[in-house]
Amino acid sequence: MYTFGWVTSVSPLAQAEFWNSAFMGTSINFVNFYNKSMDYYSNGVLYASTTAQWQTAAIGIANVAMQQLPYSLFYFENTLYANYVNGWTGYANEPTVGPNTGGGIYYTLLNVHSTTNSTGGNLNYGIHQQADTGGMNPMYATNWVWQVDIWSEIFDTPLATPPTEFTTVNAFLNYMTTSYSVTSYTGKVPSGSFIFQKPAKTGITNGQMITFTFANNLTWSDNTPFTAKDYQTSLYYWNLAYSAKLPDESTPDTGILSGPSGLIASKVVSTNTIELFINSNSIWNLANSVVPVFPTHILQYFNPDHFSTAVSDVDTTQPYLSASSYAIYGAPKAPKWVTYEPNMEIGSGPFTLTTYSETTGDGVLTANPNYFRAAWYANMPTLTSGTPYTNNYTISMYINNPSISTPYCGVAPSSTGYCPLTGKVPGESSVKLKGVVTLYLCTGVNANTGAVVGCTLQPGTYNLVQHIAYTCTNSGVYANGKCPKGDKVVKTYTNGYYLSVPTTTLAAGTYEVVLTTHFSFQGLARTYYQATGFVLS
Repeated sequence: MYTFGWVTSVSPLAQAEFWNSAFMGTSINFVNFYNKSMDYYSNGVLYASTTAQWQTAAIGIANVAMQQLPYSLFYFENTLYANYVNGWTGYANEPTVGPNTGGGIYYTLLNVHSTTNSTGGNLNYGIHQQADTGGMNPMYATNWVWQVDIWSEIFDTPLATPPTEFTTVNAFLNYMTTSYSVTSYTGKVPSGSFIFQKPAKTGITNGQMITFTFANNLTWSDNTPFTAKDYQTSLYYWNLAYSAKLPDESTPDTGILSGPSGLIASKVVSTNTIELFINSNSIWNLANSVVPVFPTHILQYFNPDHFSTAVSDVDTTQPYLSASSYAIYGAPKAPKWVTYEPNMEIGSGPFTLTTYSETTGDGVLTANPNYFRAAWYANMPTLTSGTPYTNNYTISMYINNPSISTPYCGVAPSSTGYCPLTGKVPGESSVKLKGVVTLYLCTGVNANTGAVVGCTLQPGTYNLVQHIAYTCTNSGVYANGKCPKGDKVVKTYTNGYYLSVPTTTLAAGTYEVVLTTHFSFQGLARTYYQATGFVLS
């Protein structure tokens, strides 16, 4: 047996897939000539139903590898570093796993925040080799770890592994989810399920049902609400189940939940909850279902066959009209709002892609101010009772202006920039902000994720006040709420909003202040979410 490949993962499954002839020609196993013993033991690892079975089979892999197979082994090591660089502080893990391994240890997991700005700033990337030639498609089958480093900043996964438990099988914590479970399942899948493989009609035996319930405050970086449907769509685009509808798809995850029968179906049972039906009781089913999630509202306007088979087909670092002509072949006609997206890497993570150079490999990631795990508590003020908590909010959309000659919402033609959401510009935005601020009293911070925990909703309604500049039509002085006689008042709305929360009646503790509001932009319904906070002594 001769195997040529590049294993860039410390996942317990990586070696089994690397040596198994079923993965011949995939991104993890380039050339593999059949070896019966190695297939037997690697299948034992892939379909083990207990940890003991896995360990026994893994020993078999090691014995065959040492006794029969010449190979070279070199590796990177995952190490946790304390950082204080360019105004950023916290802990950053230098990942060696791609988004398909289920390891989940990315920078997103760790509390890395700006020391001067609670909403972050720009994080400059300098990768030592071009991620792709002609683009950077996160679903394309590549092995370059410096490329997936960037992806993992932008696209979150349902679960993540605590840094202290990376070698423990299925040692996951809720990441985008509020709960998850793995239960035994027999019988037919429920009606209304999305069918990945045909055995669904005959039912499954010795199977599992995996349930994910996603948090209800998640949004994509373009302020579009996140739903369980996004995860279901991602399973299809990643082709975890060898979907017959996608014969040419070659993502890094293609077929990872295929055999023996694998992922049969999934059902979205509510806006935030999804159930997966798998005809296997492998201990790896949960880990294999932990994949980066991509937005349905973007992917539906791309042909999935082109999107995932060649990096040159879709350059997601570009706006929709520049991504590729192949990207839209056979896909539904895109609405106007798609053309206003600055690029196609619309993510749910802590950063968004602002610029990327195909020539140098340099890029700029900008902190996503709507990220639900934003480290606001790192900079929260300490107040005494009676001192109100005040905060200013700036709500805007980062857009691409597709016009070649007309400015739009303050953004020059054929340029990207920020469009302020004042709620007063016809055709641009409609923002309603009253009664959308909630207050929570919290007990602490999760050491692994940095998320605030033990938060209890507090009574009371806190409204925002929009910043309005008052001037007079004839250059008179506006004073005491009016202009000089014969002059008219002119109101100028800005995209700034002011909040004041009285603290006289509040108990001492750590408080989270959550702003949630709904608006539309270019006809697409969106949600703005931002958390801040304070300590009351």
